[in-house]
Amino acid sequence: MKINIIPFIFFTFYINAQYLHPKLPYEKIIFPGLNPQYYETSFDASMVSDSCDGYNQFTYTYKVSEVYHENLVFTPYLWKSPYGTIGSYIECRNIYDGSLKWQVRYDNPDGHVEFIALMYIEGEKLIAISHKQTTPYKKNTIQNQLKNFIITKRVYDIKDGRLLSYYHRPFNDTEVYTTVTDWFGRSGSSYIFKEREHLRYVEYFAIGSQRYLKSCLLDHTGALASKVDTMAVNNYILNFNLIQLHPDTLLHVEMNRSKRVLYFRHLSPGLKLYHEIVSDTLPTIDPAVLKFIKRSSDKSKMLFSNSYPSNLAWPQYFVEYFSIRKDGKLLKYTLDKASNEFECPIEWEGEGETITFLTRRLLADGETWKSTLQVYDLGPGEGRKFIKEFVSTTRHREVWPNSCTKIGNDHLFCYFTEISSSGYFQYLYDLHAKAYSQMLIPIQNLYSSSDVSDQTTESNIHIFPNPTTDFCYIHFDLDFTGMMHICDIHGKEIIKSEVSNQREINIDVSGWDAGIYFINFIDNNNTQNKSVSKKLVKIR
Repeated sequence: MKINIIPFIFFTFYINAQYLHPKLPYEKIIFPGLNPQYYETSFDASMVSDSCDGYNQFTYTYKVSEVYHENLVFTPYLWKSPYGTIGSYIECRNIYDGSLKWQVRYDNPDGHVEFIALMYIEGEKLIAISHKQTTPYKKNTIQNQLKNFIITKRVYDIKDGRLLSYYHRPFNDTEVYTTVTDWFGRSGSSYIFKEREHLRYVEYFAIGSQRYLKSCLLDHTGALASKVDTMAVNNYILNFNLIQLHPDTLLHVEMNRSKRVLYFRHLSPGLKLYHEIVSDTLPTIDPAVLKFIKRSSDKSKMLFSNSYPSNLAWPQYFVEYFSIRKDGKLLKYTLDKASNEFECPIEWEGEGETITFLTRRLLADGETWKSTLQVYDLGPGEGRKFIKEFVSTTRHREVWPNSCTKIGNDHLFCYFTEISSSGYFQYLYDLHAKAYSQMLIPIQNLYSSSDVSDQTTESNIHIFPNPTTDFCYIHFDLDFTGMMHICDIHGKEIIKSEVSNQREINIDVSGWDAGIYFINFIDNNNTQNKSVSKKLVKIR
């Protein structure tokens, strides 16, 4: 009898990642040359236990943005336990020196979980609107039914984090409006926006196979303040993306799978269609992730990303970015053969069409891997133009950017997710070893020339995966121009290719015999014409 052990392996990995103490203690990731002005990691010493290291209970919330006020930044987090997400954090730091001013955690003394949904400033007060579940939290059950919530309002002093007031209606109040939430943008997701003196609540839900949006106004006690408007969603939604462009305008994104186009639909708060912008034909009907990325500071344009599985071997995929301007102009940017990347726009303001990205790459390093950060430009209809790369000297740990905001003209404030290897497999993560950090990076450090040598050496050529079954990537730390020869163990030449200004090469080895192969590189910049050799192992 043939037994498939893969589900068991991943189940074991998941259980270990979720319920055990991190296998590796937290350490900061070092990127020589990046030289941030500060590098701080969110930490709560009161949470340290056998299953928590004080870092891993934080969870980044992509649906609730940080808030900036003068020299302060307020960051929302969700509070994770071994049984699911059970509460929220708010952290206040000085954005210029990274010092922690205050940190609060929703302690839920009444036993009801509470998830932050919106933050904004009123005078010298920080307002936090949250979903609070009407049924008590049960410690020994996984929290996966995110229904039956009501709205709460917390008011904090922005200087010291004192809770000035906290209110929600009684759970059995007949006037309270019941809300739902979901972390993954599926049916059951919702958004809350500030709309003048009220709150706008919009929910994505399903009745059978038909999907709908419903929208209504709530007052700050959570009571219904308008009629509930409903709109049928007749196109496909993978992730529920809803953006408040203005108190009178919402933007919703849908996909027509038969026509293979995206609809960027401008709606009234009551869900009446103002107008829509239609993309050109997509490469496939099966997007992996469609998500809202960023809105420009002058609110003149928005950026979305859409990922597609490639027809090449995993883990390659296509990424398209859509920039939508206020005048209706739609620009498309395409990343072909992307792999193991998380892109975050760092320069996208003004009238120019080029976007500068900060992205994470993963490089094999013997039996483990290293994380890298790359900076590159991407224009409509153009390939990537590499600017600079920072290679970590820290093994077993990885980092990727969540968001980047320009502070003045000279600095970039960035949020990062950090994670360690699971200890079982090279590219699997210990999900209990996550941490969230912030850096203030001088912008000139991202663009200035590096001090590394231009000569190709064995240490700055990386091949992964290795061993491999059907494909491999060759990554160069520096642009490579020269000849590449691949021979089998008997010296028979398999490939001879001239390479020009390449950072990465993809090789299909699916038709090769199992065995050992040698890849030789001769760099045109190497005046002694010496070759660098790397070994590749092909397995069945």
